[in-house]
Amino acid sequence: MLLSLVYRLVRRLFGLLAVLVRSDLSRDIELLVLRHENQVLRRQLSGRLRWDHADRVWLAAQQARNLAVDLGDHLARCGS
Repeated sequence: MLLSLVYRLVRRLFGLLAVLVRSDLSRDIELLVLRHENQVLRRQLSGRLRWDHADRVWLAAQQARNLAVDLGDHLARCGS
């Protein structure tokens, strides 16, 4: 009985830590994307936003990383 209680408590604590770490990671990714968007906006002269091929690749990589983190967290929660 005591072992089960300790196990649940430790598991909840690790879950809480995972949420705290994930929120920092998501915030950092969002800041990187916003900084890159600012660089693109500074480069443009006027009119529509013009994305270079490298800009599209960089943005897709950041979004894929964010989705992978979210998917991993979701699968971890569903599996437990």
